[in-house]
Amino acid sequence: MKNKLNVKLLSTLLFATFVFLIPSVSYAVTKTPTPTARPSNSVPENGEELEKIQKIKDIVASKVAELNLVEKRGIIAKITEVSGMKLTVTDIKGNIRQIDIDELTKFDISDDDDAGISDLKKGSSYSFIGIYNKETQRLLARNINTVNTVPTYFEGAIESVNEDDFQIVIVNAKGEKKTVDIQSSTKTSLADTGGELIKSGFSKLEQNARVLVIGFPDKKDNTLLSAIRVIHFEDVPPSKEMQSHIKIEN
Repeated sequence: MKNKLNVKLLSTLLFATFVFLIPSVSYAVTKTPTPTARPSNSVPENGEELEKIQKIKDIVASKVAELNLVEKRGIIAKITEVSGMKLTVTDIKGNIRQIDIDELTKFDISDDDDAGISDLKKGSSYSFIGIYNKETQRLLARNINTVNTVPTYFEGAIESVNEDDFQIVIVNAKGEKKTVDIQSSTKTSLADTGGELIKSGFSKLEQNARVLVIGFPDKKDNTLLSAIRVIHFEDVPPSKEMQSHIKIEN
């Protein structure tokens, strides 16, 4: 009887232990943490990748700097020298400029569609449109066209005034002289001390005054200018170079 009692008690204890352990096992399983994805590192760790990125940055910076150095520009100038694919020209202000020509340059200088650099005439004026490099101060021409009439800018000192023919003779710093024909259509102005232009006239033009003339050269006589505008200056005397070439008759 005692043995039966012990067996029954043992069975009861085993059952109670089993029931108690089940929730613990279940809880342990459900609470196992789920592994989370590790965030990727966006910064390349490979030395070659870093080098490629740096090269791209350098190329972009170089292109930006290159774009800041060039601009589209056009000038009207007279050819003084042709050497290979390079031109030396003098613009309407007397400045010497260098122009480059390449296979993309278009020539609109004659009826011949195949016209090229060999058809450009020394001493003739053309308009040049292209890409100007601020560092080298050279123009890479993209279009070259003929110009029928180009106004001339001539600055100098008045050497003489011809009241009968309404003409003045002026000389520049290089000693070059122009006879300027003043017509009824010529606009004459005085530049005062403040830089303002005041309406003037032929009677206000005096010897040894500094003037800027804009006009068209005579087809037969390059020293004769037909003025479309004359500006004389109130408080800006001629330069010493201009004065050295003036011969005023008493």
